[in-house]
Amino acid sequence: MRPLLINTDTSAGDAIALLLALQATDIEVVGITITCGNSGFDQQVENALYTLEVAGRGGQVPVFPGCRDPLLGRYRSVPEVWGADGMGDSSFPRARQRPERRHAVDAITDLAQRYAGELEVVSLGPLTNLAVALARMPEVARLVKTIYAMSGCLYGQGNITLGAEYNAWVDPEAARIVYHAGANVVLVPWEVAAREAFVTPEEEAEIARLDTVGSRFYMQVTRVMREYMRARNRPGLVHADVLAMLVPLVPALVRERRRLFVDIEVAGELGRGVTFFDWVGTRPSNAEVVLAAERRLVVDGLRRALALR
Repeated sequence: MRPLLINTDTSAGDAIALLLALQATDIEVVGITITCGNSGFDQQVENALYTLEVAGRGGQVPVFPGCRDPLLGRYRSVPEVWGADGMGDSSFPRARQRPERRHAVDAITDLAQRYAGELEVVSLGPLTNLAVALARMPEVARLVKTIYAMSGCLYGQGNITLGAEYNAWVDPEAARIVYHAGANVVLVPWEVAAREAFVTPEEEAEIARLDTVGSRFYMQVTRVMREYMRARNRPGLVHADVLAMLVPLVPALVRERRRLFVDIEVAGELGRGVTFFDWVGTRPSNAEVVLAAERRLVVDGLRRALALR
């Protein structure tokens, strides 16, 4: 079993990605760390705990609350995308499982040492927890096998500002620390998801007809997101977090990847959170970047996970 740690600012998109990991037969989710981001911090913790119950894994996977704020800057949550509770305004009941008292940063350093050379990390939210762990214990960079991060924009086509992707914009200082720590980083940028990780209304209807616990959960938590995407004339629901999770789970879905030098702007009225890539190759690469994915495999992977009762 491959040990996997998930870093998340749990909203509907993250919750669905969590279901994929929790249903994978060759993955052991050894912990979930919560970071600042999509919704109110305490609500994000509750969303992760509730998702574990939906997956039938309540009490089996520890949830570690982490950094409630970015390293330096201020940010805003995005209830217009996910709902006030991050889960489509579902107001789910409180889960039986309670969060761990141990801080997420301590959990990351402990798990990196326990599973040295084996631990994979999928970050679905801002990289604050990982940056603090790396600052506290730099050797985490070599102890962790791979850090997969849903972060950044390839071509400056932002989803929160003109040029920045949300996770990168919330805490660009943290992203810069992770990029330059010497870890094996795999980036899954926003434009790839927007182009190839969406579910059409017809595919949504197929998911609804599954009528499983997972499919009903999916249809409920994406209610606000559905209207948000329709108002912006998107071809369907974009699932960037699902894509980031599927990259390590289904490597064959990656059609193109490339090693590049990556950096991020941490200041400026327009530039904060904008991610830059050295396409010319003037500097040594520090990340592998997913440039294209097979949409059919993304949708199939999502459908399979939601079909399980």
